[in-house]
Amino acid sequence: MSRPQELDHLGTVVAVEEGMATVHFVRSSACKSCGVCLVAGDSQMEVKAKDEIGVKQGDRVVVTMLASTMLKASAMCYAVPLGLLLVGTYLGSLISDVWAAVIGLGSCALSFLLLRLVERKIKHSQRFVPQITRIAEENENV
Repeated sequence: MSRPQELDHLGTVVAVEEGMATVHFVRSSACKSCGVCLVAGDSQMEVKAKDEIGVKQGDRVVVTMLASTMLKASAMCYAVPLGLLLVGTYLGSLISDVWAAVIGLGSCALSFLLLRLVERKIKHSQRFVPQITRIAEENENV
């Protein structure tokens, strides 16, 4: 049985608090469309990750997230609003062009409100939170 595909990133711990650590790392090509991390500049990213190994500020660590989890998060953030925009636009177009715009944009806005509510529920489950899997070796590159 094979392990699910994992995405690893090498970063530096910049803060630690209550089982979580903020990790700063260089943005990779896989990061461009994900949205899990906070952008800290053009090529810099920060993420809050579960710390079950007891890291400290300044440690170089490997942060891991399942590829399937990232795909689900991206789908929720991009596909749901787009889908509701298209459905709303189609339904509105059955009435008129003006209603197509109004219902399309309204349904897209509604999707963001729904995602916000879902985000609060998911945040407590920790399903979409990356995890620090280990402290990196001195010359390690991931």
